Amino acid sequence: MAAIWSIALAIEVYLVSLVLGVLMQLPQGSLAVLLHGSVILAITVLLTIVSTTPFAFLASLGRGYLLPLGFAVLVAILANLIASPVGVSTFPGR
Repeated sequence: MAAIWSIALAIEVYLVSLVLGVLMQLPQGSLAVLLHGSVILAITVLLTIVSTTPFAFLASLGRGYLLPLGFAVLVAILANLIASPVGVSTFPGR
């Protein structure tokens, strides 16, 4: 059910951004630009759904916010430890 809401919100944001682009009289893009943006948005939505599902499950399991908050901090620490030796220059904090 949460995935359906995420997809619905993504569609709404996409349509509102297209309408705002028309209202601001932005230069018309080609069909290729529109399709490329749509693919990037779809990939972003799917990755967001996949990455937030464990946090939602932990919030439901723990009946609160402390368990998913602790998990988020743990994931951030592990991501920083993994990215540092690799030398990712675009990672936050570097």
